[in-house]
Formats: sequence, structure tokens, C-alpha cells
Amino acid sequence: MRSNVSQLMLNHCTLISLFDTYVLSILNYSCEIWGNHKGAELEKIHLNFLKNILGVKKTTSNCLTYFECGRLPLRIIRIIRMFKFWFRLLCTDNCILKHSYQWFVDHVNETNARYTNWANFIKIQLCELGLSELWYNQENLTFKIHFPLIKQRIIDNCVQSFYSEMTNSPKCFLYKNIVDNFTLQFY
Repeated sequence: MRSNVSQLMLNHCTLISLFDTYVLSILNYSCEIWGNHKGAELEKIHLNFLKNILGVKKTTSNCLTYFECGRLPLRIIRIIRMFKFWFRLLCTDNCILKHSYQWFVDHVNETNARYTNWANFIKIQLCELGLSELWYNQENLTFKIHFPLIKQRIIDNCVQSFYSEMTNSPKCFLYKNIVDNFTLQFY
């Protein structure tokens, strides 16, 4: 993609949109199922692309790169998509999907569960977000009410960790006083 668009002199917004359309869709294919994997190699591709379009060194802080572009790590995007899929599973009429999901939930609720599974990851994420009551009241959840709450909490936690990293890093001293908010920065 880089070689094809390098001669077109496209702006940052268009390049990021092209990346999302042609590359991100491939990198996150079926991530609703495997999204709990950290995917460091996938994140490396994402960060290399962002640093390339910004024209910064590869040693530039990752949080600065995300902040400058107003982007979230791919792992966060995958987790959000997993929660969207979770809501689809909760209200599905497909008996196979419903039975499979119930099997996972039963193994999560066992006190002597020896391994982690997809449903256990959802439960752990909800607990880390401070929303564990949603796991225990799954039959009362509504997508339009609860999904935006979960999504915003995930994004807020990620942005807050970026702020924390910028505060603690001596490399970010000047940048943290320049940037106003977490969006694509225009100068």
C-alpha cells in the first residue's frame, strides 16, 4: 500500500483511512474469537505505519504516536469487537451458538476451572472495568444501553494509561504540555 500511495501525496487522514480499509480489516479478521491474544506482531505493523506517515523515528514513544494520530492500539479495537460479539451471543436464536456459549459460561462459573476460555476473558475484562455486575446479570443486558458504556470505559482506560505514560516519561515532557486532547492533531 505504501508503494502505491507514496506518489499521490495524500494527507494523514486519507492514509489512515486507507490503512483501516485495506490492512486493518485483514489484521483483525475474525478477531471476535481470537481477540484476547495480545498480537504484538500486529501492533508492530500498526505502529510502523503510523510512525512512517508521521515521519518520526522508530524509537519514538508509542503513546506519543497514538496520541498524535488519535488512534487506539489494535488490541483495544479487538476487545471492543469481542464485546460487540458477546452481545450478539446473548440475544442469538441460533441453538448451536447459544449452547456453545452456555458451555463456556458453565466452565467459567466452575470453582475449579483449570483453563481460561473466551467467556472467562470477557468476565475478567468486565471485572477490570468495574462492571462485573453485567456478567452476573447477563439476561437483563441491552445492547443500546450497555455496549456504549463498556466501549467508553475501555477507551477511557486506554487514554488514561497513555496520559499516565506521558506523565512518567521524560521524553514526553514537552509534548504533554502541547497536546490538548486525544484526536488526530492538526498543526
